[in-house]
Amino acid sequence: MTDQAALATEGSPYLRPARRPRPEKARAQEAGAPAATAPRLLAFFFLVLLLPLNFSLGSLSLSPIRVLLLLAFVPLVLRWTMGGAGRITKGDILITLHCLWVGLALFAVHGSDRIPFIGITIVEIFGSYLLGRLLIRNATDYRLLFRYFLIALAILAPFVLVEMVTSQLVISEILGRVAATHPKVQAGPADMRMGFFRAQAVFEHTILWGLFCSLGIGNVFYIYREKFARSVVLTGFVTGMTFTSLSSGPLLTAAVQLITIGWGWITRYAWWVLIGFAVLGYVAIDLLSNRTPVQVLITYLTFNSASAYWRLLIWDFGSAEVLRHPLFGLGLGDWARPDWMFTASVDNFWLLTAMRYGLPAFLLLAAGIVTNLVQIIRADLSDRLADFRRGYVIALVGLAITLCTVHAWGATFVFVMFYIGAGSWLFTGTAAEPAGAPERAAVRGLARPPRAPARGVPDDPGEAVIPDAVAARSSRGGPTEAERLARRRAQYSGSGRDDRRTG
Repeated sequence: MTDQAALATEGSPYLRPARRPRPEKARAQEAGAPAATAPRLLAFFFLVLLLPLNFSLGSLSLSPIRVLLLLAFVPLVLRWTMGGAGRITKGDILITLHCLWVGLALFAVHGSDRIPFIGITIVEIFGSYLLGRLLIRNATDYRLLFRYFLIALAILAPFVLVEMVTSQLVISEILGRVAATHPKVQAGPADMRMGFFRAQAVFEHTILWGLFCSLGIGNVFYIYREKFARSVVLTGFVTGMTFTSLSSGPLLTAAVQLITIGWGWITRYAWWVLIGFAVLGYVAIDLLSNRTPVQVLITYLTFNSASAYWRLLIWDFGSAEVLRHPLFGLGLGDWARPDWMFTASVDNFWLLTAMRYGLPAFLLLAAGIVTNLVQIIRADLSDRLADFRRGYVIALVGLAITLCTVHAWGATFVFVMFYIGAGSWLFTGTAAEPAGAPERAAVRGLARPPRAPARGVPDDPGEAVIPDAVAARSSRGGPTEAERLARRRAQYSGSGRDDRRTG
């Protein structure tokens, strides 16, 4: 019996066909990058995020994404505390304190009557953040996140185009036959802009749909930058989907990101110069105008003057309310304003956070985001991962500016908090290249270059010849099949088992 036959009889693991890994895992392994952390759970997150269903359980208003967060909250917290998201960061602590202050403020204003609402609010804020921290742990995860994002936009695109022409929420109308769905909030001719109805897709409002889409602009451009033409096409697609909301806030996010991308391309990332120009512009507006820079921004970055004037009134009366209730805020109570301001809506996420929960809640949230952002910027990354960082930071800055003119709630708020948590992998996760960039990873020592396949006639006539196909399969790093077989043969000869088997 030959050595190779003896090994086959023994059941050598080197001669058994290996189990095929999942596609995402295989691609990551081939590129020298880590496998996706939980691709199926990430896909399920997107599915429930985009289901426009809502129902009530007692006094609680629930949705599929809220149910997911409720079921996963305790496991998420336990895994986070046990290091499943890497080390606990200063940003994590500040976001945790923000959630605790929100609960304390609501309890101080409303008492025990609002405990269920307090619970679901904390679960929604902190659970979404932890999902981002735990599901996005490396470059493969981050790339997969925006791959699912693009797939979701591609699926929704035909329905959005129909809605812009007919004002019909096709998906909501279909699902509405079995459960409650989000109604169309702006359906009349007075709500049309440029001859089209404002798209809402599967979200509660047109602004929320646009805000969701806008977070992909900077990220898609830099993630797919390996092929410039594809990057431009995909970025244009995401920008076009953002435009379908016909809302000034999301379009502001898109404009900020596109301008920043263009600046980086022209100046080779002279970010400090751009920041200097922004500060000088702010100071110049403050000195030359009889209005604050925030008021000027709101005035010129909205579709019509009436909308701008309304936002200025909200800022004036809302900020006065914050000064009257700086510690715990108003909770869910109404805020003081003229009688002719018929709606209590506040089109400013940061302002509403301070109004509802007090200045400490706003400061803790802002400090948590800024702390994470500083650590992301200071992280020592390869050129490819630096591209991922640029996309993340550009989208986050655009989001922060836009939230001065819109409020985020529902599924879009969940995605915003998920996104804030997702960026932490850049300084706490696996520092490896994404799938598709093995050469650059190998140059920087982040992945081992594959060995040349062992093929041809062996040096030792007694050594078994491994077919080319088998040798190629075993060349993904580590010893080749020939080396493994020779090692096993040496072990057999040394122990005398070869003589007993073939004797």
